[in-house]
Amino acid sequence: MDKILLKGPIPTKKALALVTSALLLLTTLFNIKANALPQLSVNVTTDKPYYLYRDVVHVYGNLTYNNNPVNEGLVAIQIKNPEGKIIFARTVPAKQTPKATWEVEIVSFYSCDMHGKPKNTFRKPGMAYLNVTVKNNVHYQREILIIITVYDFDYTMIDIAALSTTIPAMGVVSFLTDVYIDSWVSAGEATAYACVWSDWLHMLGKPYCPERYTSFNIVKLITPTPIPDIGGCSYHAAFRLNPLEPIGNYEIRVCAFYSGITAIGAGGFAMPLQLSGDVVYDRRIDIFDVVTITAAYESESGSPYWNPQADVILSGKIDIFDVTKVTSQYDKSY
Repeated sequence: MDKILLKGPIPTKKALALVTSALLLLTTLFNIKANALPQLSVNVTTDKPYYLYRDVVHVYGNLTYNNNPVNEGLVAIQIKNPEGKIIFARTVPAKQTPKATWEVEIVSFYSCDMHGKPKNTFRKPGMAYLNVTVKNNVHYQREILIIITVYDFDYTMIDIAALSTTIPAMGVVSFLTDVYIDSWVSAGEATAYACVWSDWLHMLGKPYCPERYTSFNIVKLITPTPIPDIGGCSYHAAFRLNPLEPIGNYEIRVCAFYSGITAIGAGGFAMPLQLSGDVVYDRRIDIFDVVTITAAYESESGSPYWNPQADVILSGKIDIFDVTKVTSQYDKSY
């Protein structure tokens, strides 16, 4: 067996002790530095694990910086349905909208006709149009994603439109898009939200600035009943599920922005199988469903007894066709 020769002086116990002490000191300094790094954290949840036909979905959570609540931040929220289609995208404030000079900002957002001329009232079924203008305040171009999300009077999601584009240095970009207003959409005041991100959240995008909103009228003007807020959270957004959304699992992604730092979070909810007419969800068509439908009979959006979940045939009103739909399946279980 060959011998291994060690050249040079053999370290003494004192030298080994000094090296060990130095290593411990470096480890301590590294840990202190790591712990001193700012930590931004965001979580996301919903008020229920699953939702039914035209249910209201509440998405909310908390944003913290070094374990302390953030009082001025932004949270981008994106929801995908089971088919992979994005059905919801907004940028909501964490407590309050930050007071800041934004590198990219929305300078105007309004409803209009197909030529971009301001217009506030639209008929259903038919088309409405929205125009948003975004400004780049820095001396270099940016890749941006402009997203417009539209709710009807009952907070039901009507449509979502997006434009991915390059905005030139110190330049502006306008996005004119159409929104189809189906016959089942509730009449009254609709609301649209515009936001600007660097990309979709599943592509690691982040919000650039606060969102802007605008309102327009569908057929007639009605003051909607506000959806209750969720207490004890940093941010909150709510919407009613589009009646055409598929059953399955829905994916939620969020990206928070505060003091130049971003944080991401994820969550989700489900939409189970629900037979059309099972308004009082118990997997059976019974007297409770019939009573719920007839209680809203001859109502439409804005009426005192209007219930969008009772509009099982999607006509924008509750009539004999909804009653017939339920009674024709009476006593059916699934």
